[in-house]
Amino acid sequence: MLIRWPVTLLAAVPAYNEELEAHYNIERGPFTKALGRRTQVINVTPRDQFRYGYRLWLDDETAMPLKSQLCDRDGNVIEQILFAELNFRDRIPADSLKPSISGEGFRWIRQDVQPQLAAGQVGGWGVIRLPAGFRLTAWRIQLIAGSNVPVQHLVYSDGLASVSVFIEPSDPQAQPMRGLAKVGAAFAFSRALDGHQVTAVGEVPPVTLEAIASSVTKDEAKTAPTPATAVPPQQ
Repeated sequence: MLIRWPVTLLAAVPAYNEELEAHYNIERGPFTKALGRRTQVINVTPRDQFRYGYRLWLDDETAMPLKSQLCDRDGNVIEQILFAELNFRDRIPADSLKPSISGEGFRWIRQDVQPQLAAGQVGGWGVIRLPAGFRLTAWRIQLIAGSNVPVQHLVYSDGLASVSVFIEPSDPQAQPMRGLAKVGAAFAFSRALDGHQVTAVGEVPPVTLEAIASSVTKDEAKTAPTPATAVPPQQ
């Protein structure tokens, strides 16, 4: 039985650089066993209160991550992801790599490279005081299902941890969300701002989400080009 590759395990593996080293201490731990295979433990420890740490078990032969743990500053495990069973094949048939979903009848929309935006502003929205190391890495405008209400989606990352910020017009008929909420291993922090609801979501400490959401601001003088993904669905 071949277990499909969990994308979350791959995302937890840090790409080392000096910028990441400024906010995390990355050290080799002991060799141990996982799924009967020799693994190298990697400890990724945050240097401040704005991010979580990680423990990674990398297969010694292939460097494939077999297990990962998301940890708080005290080393307590918040979330754990691991293979239940793993088989390495000597050869993978070409047919196994074919897409399982046909693209017939789909309409392809290719988004152009996003322009650099001054001070991280998107459509006039931005965060004026980010925790150290975080920067704007992606943005888009999407539509709420069943309506034409645009939602700004901004992603801030330090190279390992990431926070999504959603900015949408307030619905007068709905009960607004306020403050902190837990969503699985992640947290969400919401606030009202200028007729909009701002929500920051991520697998980071609550203080990080509150700092980012509380620093969202709008500059009416700044606008951003409309990305290609902001296309209303065809009727």
